[in-house]
Amino acid sequence: MKLDCIVCGIGSIGTRHVNNLLKYFPEKKVGLVRRKKISYKNLPVYDNLEKCIEETNPKYILICTPNSKHIEIAIKAAKKGIHLFIEKPLDTNLDKVPELIKIIKEKNIKCMIGFDLRFHPGILKIKELINQNYLGKIYSIDCQVGQYLPDWQPNKDYRESMMAKKKLGGGVLYDLIHEIDYITYLCGDIKSSVCYTNHYSDLEIETNDMAKILLEFKNGILGYIHLDFLQREYSRGCKIIAEKGTLEWNFKTNEMFFLNKNCKKKIEYEIIERNERYIRELKYFFNCVENNIDIEQNELVGYNTLKIVDLLKRQKVI
Repeated sequence: MKLDCIVCGIGSIGTRHVNNLLKYFPEKKVGLVRRKKISYKNLPVYDNLEKCIEETNPKYILICTPNSKHIEIAIKAAKKGIHLFIEKPLDTNLDKVPELIKIIKEKNIKCMIGFDLRFHPGILKIKELINQNYLGKIYSIDCQVGQYLPDWQPNKDYRESMMAKKKLGGGVLYDLIHEIDYITYLCGDIKSSVCYTNHYSDLEIETNDMAKILLEFKNGILGYIHLDFLQREYSRGCKIIAEKGTLEWNFKTNEMFFLNKNCKKKIEYEIIERNERYIRELKYFFNCVENNIDIEQNELVGYNTLKIVDLLKRQKVI
């Protein structure tokens, strides 16, 4: 049986991708790889990756397993010349990333890391304003995200989730890595950093539940990131202090304002449903492969973000 795309891992994000593939990319034949050979929507299911690749010869693989398994699976698929879509983060261990990058180059395949916030119109609008010098010189950028972990998937026991398990690569630095990615997307390379992170609450998890990160970028911008599994009311957004005024973005309400002494101006941008980000990133991935276009959030971006997390971890005993 020939398949176009296989999805490895069928947790919440894997299920989302499968449903989007079936609905918005019906021309692609999809199969699943999962530990338990349980059928899903009558799709072919394998419990062995090598056997699936041998029998179906897929062009694409979407890796949606626990964080700590990403590189292991990616290397096996890359050796067979399969184009890679790897859910964020690239992995939780740096050791095998150079091997993966080497194989990607040798096989001339595409690799994309699933930083779906790169497809959020709010982030894209901020990037546009920065590029247009709308804000003038930027002095600082603060990013924050927080949500009470038991509320993430209220129908499941949070203590059994990937986010709660150290061996699966959970914890705020990995599960909330989007902020680390997009702050560098907006501001560039980091010069120095300080990180405080630990398990501070009474949540019954093995991983860190909060982190506070201070960054200095090579261009002189100061950055601050707050990540937590603790806020009972979901919160996400960023604030930029700049020469011409202050930009405030509320992810939850989809509102952005530019403020200075004389005005408070609402910045308009496209409003989309959450799932649209995931549809757009798959469209982008398939288009880059089919038309041989360089992928912006590729394995090197994933490697760089992972190196930042590794540095932050080494600054604090966890």
